[in-house]
Amino acid sequence: GVQALLGVSWVKDKENTKVNFIRFEVLYLAVTFCVYTVALVLVDKFVELYTDGFDGSSYQRPELALLFIIVGLLDNIRVPGRTLISAVGHYKLTKSRTVAEAIINIGFSLLLGYAYGMSGVLFGAVLSFMYRDIDIFFYVYHNVLNLGFKRVGFRLLSLVAPFLIVLVASMEVGFYIDGSGWIGWFLNACL
Repeated sequence: GVQALLGVSWVKDKENTKVNFIRFEVLYLAVTFCVYTVALVLVDKFVELYTDGFDGSSYQRPELALLFIIVGLLDNIRVPGRTLISAVGHYKLTKSRTVAEAIINIGFSLLLGYAYGMSGVLFGAVLSFMYRDIDIFFYVYHNVLNLGFKRVGFRLLSLVAPFLIVLVASMEVGFYIDGSGWIGWFLNACL
């Protein structure tokens, strides 16, 4: 896959690989942020439709939906960097950082999970993923690509900003266009 292509390209032409990696990263992150932004807008209505007619507990837990989306987003934005790290043979050099991520995740998830339940566990994952994502971006741009972090920081900000705008707007006014049942939900997904 992509890792093998990056590895072969890295050995043959590092400068060309840098350019191609940045293109791949930009495309991957743009698609990832779009998918998770759509999920953010649609998840609450999906849960409402899916659990319609269930008796018993309330399955409407917007805070859990938001945390699951953030965990998924944070897990996916590291993929290009993690792929390049493996492709150029730096996995062992970053292994201790992966262990640190696991320790942060387990520690905070246990601590916060005890106090806040599932929300606390997910927040522990958010904290550990944020640590590792930042670490991967810095490692890739500093130790592998030998480029400044300003460029990637600006790119990330340009992708995070619309996600945050949609998040705040959906909390304040909502984006869901009222439709009937699954057909309305699907039409909203297409918009």
